[in-house]
Amino acid sequence: MKERLSLCVATQTPAARFEVDLGEIYNKYGEAPEPLPLDMLSEGEDYSQAPGGVTQLLPSLLQDLENKNTIKKPHWISLNPLGPEIALSETAILHSVNLPPRESALYGRFKEEFWKNIHGVEQGPIPKEDFRGYALYNWLSAKKMLDLHSENEFDLFYIHDFQLLPVGSMIGPAAPKLYRWHTPLNFGYMLPQWQNFLLNYLNNFDATIVSCEEYKRSLLESGFDGDVYQLYPPIDPNEYGEISDVKIRKSCDKYNIDEGDQIILVVARLDPMKGQDIAIKGFTQIAKDYPDAKLVLIGNGSFSSSKKGGLGLPKGLRWKRELEDLASSLGVSDRIIFTGFVPGEELEAFLARSDVLILPSVLEGFGLTVLEGWEYEKPVIVSSETGVAELARDGKNSYVFNPSNPRELSEKIAKTLADPELADELGKKGRETAKQCHLSRISEKLSEIFLETLSK
Repeated sequence: MKERLSLCVATQTPAARFEVDLGEIYNKYGEAPEPLPLDMLSEGEDYSQAPGGVTQLLPSLLQDLENKNTIKKPHWISLNPLGPEIALSETAILHSVNLPPRESALYGRFKEEFWKNIHGVEQGPIPKEDFRGYALYNWLSAKKMLDLHSENEFDLFYIHDFQLLPVGSMIGPAAPKLYRWHTPLNFGYMLPQWQNFLLNYLNNFDATIVSCEEYKRSLLESGFDGDVYQLYPPIDPNEYGEISDVKIRKSCDKYNIDEGDQIILVVARLDPMKGQDIAIKGFTQIAKDYPDAKLVLIGNGSFSSSKKGGLGLPKGLRWKRELEDLASSLGVSDRIIFTGFVPGEELEAFLARSDVLILPSVLEGFGLTVLEGWEYEKPVIVSSETGVAELARDGKNSYVFNPSNPRELSEKIAKTLADPELADELGKKGRETAKQCHLSRISEKLSEIFLETLSK
């Protein structure tokens, strides 16, 4: 084995979602070198960080592994419709895969049906006609990986989530393959044909990582006899430092938040599974009892919802309209703030300014936002249907509630706002809990999994 591992990473969502194509970049800068360095571009104009937990956690994890001499700078393959053939970020060498419009639409429909079955939203049959787009995307990703492997001789392929499930079978025996499942995993939610679909492809990987012990149990109880590891997603505490009052005030002024307002914060992409409607319903009584309380909803649609540089699926925009209608019908529109996407520094300002953070998801693979709240010693209220609820202890380091019961959420928000000393204690104990997920600890465990996978 080499001193440092040569790693190839594959995700659907790109680390940098391009907003402009290569021609526009050339016209703007007078050059478009290959590989294209991200640091010569304008973030927010030419490209942006795509929303989603995977693209949030992976860069710091890969950087930490490289800093510890575990890996070389990795190659990272993703779906990036406007992306250049190859780009260079601080943490990885980025490669783009693109789909023709027709196949992109088929892919989007298939993976949405897969997602719905995983989450138990709709138990429909496998859409055979749409599978063509899903298969093509996986084949283009696998071909890119194999082409790069012929040049770089990767020690390990590190493949992420259900969108790239068939890649393991397509790569074949080229190099060991480690699969990272990020979404919830409960076989009771899926029809037998989807269960078989998942297990048949999963058996083509040398090992699988899931986020929670509950998901590991579900996979093993399904009859899967492969190697399964449980590993929490990481958080880098160094990214959540003290925020100046000036920066906090600037962010609050932008959204007309007064100094005396009590901020109830939700950070999640706009998606029905994220439960923003539950937060609004739970907030309705709080709005009556606490005249200075405001509900701040941070986030926009996912990569799939992005019209430019994404898949263009409209569910994020539709969900926002439904939430606005709900808030209006409940008479709390003037107390709810939709910020859309906010950059990292502004998000940190809101985390630091908030009085309580809520994760109201109907179902959630993990819930990184809880760790972020804990890093700022904030009291958090966590849906019982989230992976991170495995770390939550009701009344000890957090509050836990049933997402089907908005009244329970309202009661626990009220408890937190009414007792600042209790809220402070919950936040401090939460910060201690978050240490289980600190980047240095998780990267060490992942390094061990890499080595165990390679030794088989």
